[in-house]
Amino acid sequence: MVIDLEMTGLNAKTDAILEVGAVRVRDGRQTETYGAILKCGRELSERVVELTGITPEMAADGREPEEVMQEFFTFLGDDVLVGQNVIFDYSFLKQWAVNHRQAFERNAVDTLKLARRFLPAEQKKDLESLCIYFGIGRVRAHRALDDAMATGIVLERLKQEYSTVQPEAFLPYALCYRTKKQTPATGRQMDGLKKYAAHYGIPETEIPEQMTRSEASRLLDRWIAVHGGCPGIKHLLFPRAWLRWRSVWGIPVLWQRRADGRVRRNPWLLDNSLRASGSFRCDRTRRRCRTRESGLPPRHDRAFLNIRRTHRWCGRGWCSSRHRRRAFPDWQRRTPA
Repeated sequence: MVIDLEMTGLNAKTDAILEVGAVRVRDGRQTETYGAILKCGRELSERVVELTGITPEMAADGREPEEVMQEFFTFLGDDVLVGQNVIFDYSFLKQWAVNHRQAFERNAVDTLKLARRFLPAEQKKDLESLCIYFGIGRVRAHRALDDAMATGIVLERLKQEYSTVQPEAFLPYALCYRTKKQTPATGRQMDGLKKYAAHYGIPETEIPEQMTRSEASRLLDRWIAVHGGCPGIKHLLFPRAWLRWRSVWGIPVLWQRRADGRVRRNPWLLDNSLRASGSFRCDRTRRRCRTRESGLPPRHDRAFLNIRRTHRWCGRGWCSSRHRRRAFPDWQRRTPA
């Protein structure tokens, strides 16, 4: 089974499958094909549109991902997978299967590895160069089904020329890609993002229709770094249990491991400038906080964190001007960007 996918990006954990294509090969002949465009619910970058030719209108008119992927997995069956850099496509399939609590373990043959083994070193090994090398014509490059058909022909040409030299090179091997389930964003997170966007006049089109919990958190962090806090949404974004931050030696910790094992940053401690620059990190093993790139002498770290312990959500004001003057005689009050 020769497969090829087109995606919205290169990261299986954060990007989505845009198009799937597969060709069933029996005795060197392509017998059946499957191809479909998925409705990914994300904005396509100009690079993706230019490379694949799939426009946002085509993606919007695509089929539902769950329906397509179930049909695609059924079409694959238990066949050995064949692909150009097949582990890359397999990582997206594996991530989708894990997110939907399905088992997906396959053996595969990689035409990229075969080309690197047998072809001259100066010959490029990407699919387009291999098609030119073997004289294979293509109608639509970088489309899933057409690339899968071209990959199948490349494999047959490699077999014809090199299978008698090293037949063991064409044996399938087990694919290995470890990943974790990406949980969809909760309704609380989506409501908080929409309220934040309305507060600062951010177009709601910047909020993807389908997001994971980690993606929603990263999007909020980017907005906070640019626009600042929004007092009215903290109860929507962060459950009350997340706000019980421990203190070690009088220093509030910046990160906390929740009961479900996830680690969450303290959103109430740092102002926007420090949050944006990543000036703090926490050594959870020793359970004490340190400053990094803060521009303060090491001896002031503890006093600095003590002062900012009761820093307000909006990132403005100090808990005590007297403590600030005592700890930092030459400290100038900064206004967050």
